[in-house]
Amino acid sequence: MKRSVVIGVLTLALGWFAASASAVPYPHVHNGKLVHLAVRIDHFHYHAAHNYRIMVGRPIDVTNDDGVPHSLTADDATFDTGVFTTGTVTIHAPEEPGDYAFHCTVHPGMAGVLDVLPNP
Repeated sequence: MKRSVVIGVLTLALGWFAASASAVPYPHVHNGKLVHLAVRIDHFHYHAAHNYRIMVGRPIDVTNDDGVPHSLTADDATFDTGVFTTGTVTIHAPEEPGDYAFHCTVHPGMAGVLDVLPNP
């Protein structure tokens, strides 16, 4: 009995560690609300969890790990990191819920959709 409990606890701990060490950033969830989103640019792709979902007005950290110029720019210019080569730029989700298409101004083939949710 003790051995199976120890094995179960170790399995849970290893699963948590593997998930927290993932290369894909996850949004911060507080009381079931998506309050902070991290987007990583790597190998000319955007990476984020939960299909780029975030609540209105919340911060979005965009990190460029490519070492070449990129941006995360809304097609309708609602948000824009500007072009940056390294580091992290913080922008905020629009104040109106909806789907916002975005792209890289330097590499137009890089694109996605930000799903902005209303505050509950």
